[in-house]
Amino acid sequence: MNLREIGVVRSVHDHLARTPRQPGAAASEREALVVLHPIAGITDALRDLAAMERIWLITWFDRVRGWKPMVLPPRGPRVKRGVFATRSPHRPNPIGLSLVRLLEVRGRTLRVADVDLLDGTPVLDLKPYHPTVEAWPDARAGWIDELVRAERDGSAFPNTVTWSERAAAQRDWLWTEHAVDLFPLEDVLRRDATPHPYRRIEALPGGELQIAWRAWRLRLRVEGTAVEIVAVGSGYAPGVIAATPEGALVDDAAQRAFAERW
Repeated sequence: MNLREIGVVRSVHDHLARTPRQPGAAASEREALVVLHPIAGITDALRDLAAMERIWLITWFDRVRGWKPMVLPPRGPRVKRGVFATRSPHRPNPIGLSLVRLLEVRGRTLRVADVDLLDGTPVLDLKPYHPTVEAWPDARAGWIDELVRAERDGSAFPNTVTWSERAAAQRDWLWTEHAVDLFPLEDVLRRDATPHPYRRIEALPGGELQIAWRAWRLRLRVEGTAVEIVAVGSGYAPGVIAATPEGALVDDAAQRAFAERW
């Protein structure tokens, strides 16, 4: 069996932990490019594709190492599932399937949106999305159906989340001054604040917890179902911020201003 890379993804996502886990979760104004290689006949192969609103990208998860028969999904209770019943990238063959919006076809380059792929991801194939034969909204989805029902009735979100005065001030300053939005983390913590590798929650010495988001760290105190966000901090050590050339950090301007203010 021989697979041929036909192109590469160029996106803003440069780290696994900061990349959306599903194309729908990536919905935003940020765009990406699919740059196809100069293979003989490739432009002819793209003919008629521009009229499609959505397309499938078949990709190769080149930065995934090894596979796991049982995986822990980031949503839902801490229950491991068979990998074939999930969208985990840790598969016997690390093949990705992403449904993205097609914005433009120009030569060998496709401009797309709603991308959940790392920059540099190899592309194996493109296929059009056919809503008349591929959309089955009433199909059973097993444990995912149970999760959706729990989210709708609120039982999937047993925790209450509050911010300390300092954390709230830091959150509001990051949002108003630098458009760094920490509010979505409330939903993550309302669902489950226990240590979890995919949610990037870990235990700290002294009994507190920490959740990571992009290059930011939020310190937590948890008592039963009560979660308090105690403080916001940078994921970079002060020495790293000082030694790194301007523009090279994630949220660079916010990181430098935050270090000076807080």
